[in-house]
Amino acid sequence: MKSSSFNIAIVPSKIVVKQAMKLSRALKPDGGLFVLNQRLYSVHVTLYMMELPLRNLPGVKRILRMIAASQRRFKLEPLIWNQDSGGYIDVSYEKTKTLSKLQETVIKELNPLREGLLRQKDIERMNIAPRSEKRNIQKYGFRSVGAQFEPHLTISRLRTYKPTATPRVDTGKMSFTAHKIGIFYLGEHGTCKKLVARFRLGTAPKRRK
Repeated sequence: MKSSSFNIAIVPSKIVVKQAMKLSRALKPDGGLFVLNQRLYSVHVTLYMMELPLRNLPGVKRILRMIAASQRRFKLEPLIWNQDSGGYIDVSYEKTKTLSKLQETVIKELNPLREGLLRQKDIERMNIAPRSEKRNIQKYGFRSVGAQFEPHLTISRLRTYKPTATPRVDTGKMSFTAHKIGIFYLGEHGTCKKLVARFRLGTAPKRRK
């Protein structure tokens, strides 16, 4: 059975995409392992990473189109810049009820199409992951679900932890209203390397009262 790894993610506004690419380029001299450019490395906020049988890709696109159509546009408010011990640099977003519910819906609808497959990276994590993450991997094929979901936008990853490289730009510049979600082929370092399809939010006809 042929499969591939995919990332279902929120597509930020053009202004935030431009700002993220600028910050990513600035980190290259500090040892950035990738530079966001919208060709090989698309700017995104992850909702769900999954290993998917390729025969189920049309079904995933159909479901995402329906989810997006019924989802109203909503605001993502940035919190702080972060850099973890692995060198990942990102800006975190407020985990609102709307954002959590969207992730919940996406995973509930798409998880069965995974047919129990796991990404190789998650298979390797199973021996060292905390119990809560291990349960998520076993149940959903993704560790960052529910209480473990921490919405963020990754700017780059450095070869080594370098606290002085963490951006000092006002996080307010990373605020945006979500208009689209997309499905991408998943690349190294959690990147979105190739767009499969994008879906505009809130396109379902409004019901008459």
